[in-house]
Amino acid sequence: MQPTLPPKPHQNQQEQPSLETQLNGLMIDDNLSNRTDLPFKIISSDFTVRLFTQRDGNSLNVPLPSYFEYITNAKLKELIQNEELLSGYLLSLYKEEFIDLKRELYAVIESQKQTALELTNSYQDSEDGLLNKAIALDSQLKEYDSKLKAFDHLQIEMYDTLNGLSSKSIAKHFSDRAATNEANCSELLNNASVSEDKLSSKQLEQLLHDYTTQRYEWHKNKECVSKLEHQRVMGLE
Repeated sequence: MQPTLPPKPHQNQQEQPSLETQLNGLMIDDNLSNRTDLPFKIISSDFTVRLFTQRDGNSLNVPLPSYFEYITNAKLKELIQNEELLSGYLLSLYKEEFIDLKRELYAVIESQKQTALELTNSYQDSEDGLLNKAIALDSQLKEYDSKLKAFDHLQIEMYDTLNGLSSKSIAKHFSDRAATNEANCSELLNNASVSEDKLSSKQLEQLLHDYTTQRYEWHKNKECVSKLEHQRVMGLE
């Protein structure tokens, strides 16, 4: 039995995306409030609410002076529309909370600045930085992609070579040779029949030798074709 050929690889292999393309395609998560794996400190989204509810329990309830109940609706509306007055009242009421908030924000900003500086240094380090590692990795990926393309090309050549050695291809080869033998025999007989001169004994002997040789080769080639068609290829030269 002839060996089964492997599947022929696709000749147009899709190119691997570059490192830059892969990095640009990464999704950035904007919701960082619940992240615990970040290299820097962050402030959770509910930090302000929790800070201002520490005084009054579970809800943010701004206390109002008792005399507010005697103020007319027109004055209350005027007060609500006065942002400067409201801001001053809230700042005076939650002075300690705002101080804590400012202190916390400054601490987080300093922590993030320090982390950013460390990341920048580690990224740009001339010997063992992330930048050099990324460049080296990108170079290795390009080399791998080049070798993969070369391998695919050689695999296609191997497939074509093995396909040329299949029983069908070999049978066609011997069939073509048999057809050539048949044509040579016909040509020998035609040349002898159209000749006006009588063939000498030597010429006749040569004709019989050439014709016998071609017929013998024809039988050998036809026998090979028959064996190949029945998957009986043992003993073929």
